[in-house]
Amino acid sequence: MSLLFIFNCAGYKLKEKRNPFAQYGIRKIVIPSFYNYSPIGHASTAFTREIIIFLRSFDGLEIVDSVSDSDGVLIGIVSSQDKYKATITNGDQRVATDVAPAAVSEKRRGEFYIPASTNVELKVRFILLKNPSDELINLMQKDISKNIVYSDNVIFNEEMTVSKSFNREIFDGESKSVNASQNRKALQRTVEELALMAKNNFSELILYVF
Repeated sequence: MSLLFIFNCAGYKLKEKRNPFAQYGIRKIVIPSFYNYSPIGHASTAFTREIIIFLRSFDGLEIVDSVSDSDGVLIGIVSSQDKYKATITNGDQRVATDVAPAAVSEKRRGEFYIPASTNVELKVRFILLKNPSDELINLMQKDISKNIVYSDNVIFNEEMTVSKSFNREIFDGESKSVNASQNRKALQRTVEELALMAKNNFSELILYVF
């Protein structure tokens, strides 16, 4: 019963759209472009955009450009496994001749397989700082930041994992460049969907923290 009450209160709090950081005296916040430590180029762009749009919806919270004009800084870090193949993994396999018979040479003997789907997994760390020094901001961008949980200036420091799969496109008879282009677009769409997932998780995080 108490758990249900907590969820109901959280939902009510979200609908009010009041500044969730006001109790810490944070009414003006800087949100730098998220740092991207993943092997996916420009992956942080979508994450930065989603969080800015989300926080702009709260009354009493202003997003500013200058740290000197702010009460707090929200740092976002997008990371992943060290290697590309551990971040983007292939799922189910398909027989190549079943999918793209025209692309398979008649001289090639035996069956070989191509991925039907690809899974993308990223980690996102959210760090909210109150009146931080330049030294603290620089420190929290580094890997050591995950070991700094709370202090007078660190309001929260939380990491979450988001993952999603997309279907690989194979256009029989088309060039490799066409297929590669379509799959790059599918990867970009997936990253944007992961950013939306991270925003939803972030909204739940601030509900329960604040």
